Amino acid sequence: MEAKRSQILELFRAEKSPGEILKILQSKNVGRKLIYRTIQRYKETGSLKDRARSGRPRNVRTRELKAKLKKRIVRNPQRSMRKMSRDFGISSRSIGRVVHDDLGLKSLKRRKVHMLTKAIREKWLQRSRCLLSRAGQSVVNKIVFSDEKLFTIQEVSNPQNDRIISNSVQDIPE
Repeated sequence: MEAKRSQILELFRAEKSPGEILKILQSKNVGRKLIYRTIQRYKETGSLKDRARSGRPRNVRTRELKAKLKKRIVRNPQRSMRKMSRDFGISSRSIGRVVHDDLGLKSLKRRKVHMLTKAIREKWLQRSRCLLSRAGQSVVNKIVFSDEKLFTIQEVSNPQNDRIISNSVQDIPE
């Protein structure tokens, strides 16, 4: 749009009429209304920039806040939006808007997955081979596994509160 306006202005300064400008720029899909409005704006303001908008100016969702919030999220994506709102002295809804609308991030639940590393798999294989070698083939066929629960010490996690602010699910640590 800006390129079209600058072309219209160049032709207007070259003393072309709006009709001539329309014929010249017809292949670039420029309408009559755009030509007249661009010329009118140039006559009134002396430039092609948009006029000042009316309405209440932003005083919370500023560039500085967005930059600070982004740094804080990069440093610790698990920090809750409520805590950040308390730190900044802003409503949690405003923080949520900045995170979602301005930064394009989401508050995602942590996923609960099995922690099967390569070392654990190798240990399982080693132990199962050891069991098979100790017991004969006739005993192995009679073994019944009734409980295969692997008990490990884990951190307590509440899926409703344990959130991570991120772009996608793949960024969530497992």
